Amino acid sequence: MRKLASVQRVLEVASIPNADKIEEIKVMGWHCVAKKGEFKVGDSVVYCEIDTILPADNPDFAFLEGKPIKTKKLRGIYSQGIAFPLSVLPDGTYKLNDDVSQVLGAKKWEPDDYNRQGGAGARFPSWIPKSDETRIAVLQEYLTRYKGTKCVVTEKLDGSSLTAFLDDEKELHVCSRNLEITDHANFMYKTAEERGFKEKLLHFPIGTVVQGEIIGAGIQGDKYKLPKKNIFIYNLREENQFPQNELSARDKLKNAGFDLVPLLDDNFELIDDIDKLTEMSVGKSKLYNTEREGIVIRPIKRINVQDSDGYFVDGRFSVKAISPKFLVKNGL
Repeated sequence: MRKLASVQRVLEVASIPNADKIEEIKVMGWHCVAKKGEFKVGDSVVYCEIDTILPADNPDFAFLEGKPIKTKKLRGIYSQGIAFPLSVLPDGTYKLNDDVSQVLGAKKWEPDDYNRQGGAGARFPSWIPKSDETRIAVLQEYLTRYKGTKCVVTEKLDGSSLTAFLDDEKELHVCSRNLEITDHANFMYKTAEERGFKEKLLHFPIGTVVQGEIIGAGIQGDKYKLPKKNIFIYNLREENQFPQNELSARDKLKNAGFDLVPLLDDNFELIDDIDKLTEMSVGKSKLYNTEREGIVIRPIKRINVQDSDGYFVDGRFSVKAISPKFLVKNGL
């Protein structure tokens, strides 16, 4: 569960060369710019993540004009999110990590492509978890806990998420992030059909689910310049479970004929330095000479996590780092 606005603590304050009015602060794993002298180490703040839209009719947030908070590069610093003093909250008692999104009326911004994807359809199947990873910036505790774990690192592609499976009658079902697609002329269904998803899924038991990213013309600006739309798989669920071994799952998918998200490292030893992991996210895509969106990191052998914040889908340890360079380049 992503906390758009939460009570956090300032961990670091650093000066910015040749900047008289601003300085850099660190909140959780995020770096952001603040007015010089506004905060000191240990201060409690209301931290609002990127993609957060705050009410324009609130004087504390009027300067944002109802627009989403985005990644900015200021004086060579990637600034992600905004820290506000606790005074922006109504009177009350608040503690560290409290989610105050509803209290502030914060909403999550979604790109137009995201809102339009898939068109009309039926409700997304309740028995399938929606694909999602939590950003590393809020996961320091877990990164430290599992430091040294051997992991698989893959490229995070910037497209639209797609889910596919066969029913008991061996009919193909395709879903966007939020809906099952009932119009078989829809580009998502047609692409899955043209890419032989029905035949490929027959290599697995009925009810097996694959999830991937559809990219190509008309999707998120067509960053990868593919000749035709294609789907790159990043999740396999057999018997309604994620795999116990990530590399074995990739082999199964590959043997069935699926295209997979690009593999960057198949034996990465997990570190808990969020800044270094963020640096790792920056680079060129394996598919085209464009900035990659980021990386996804998963243990080779599945780790099940019990967490009260809902950071891990179906309890599987799987995290993402989004490239700040990509975000700035694409106005995100």
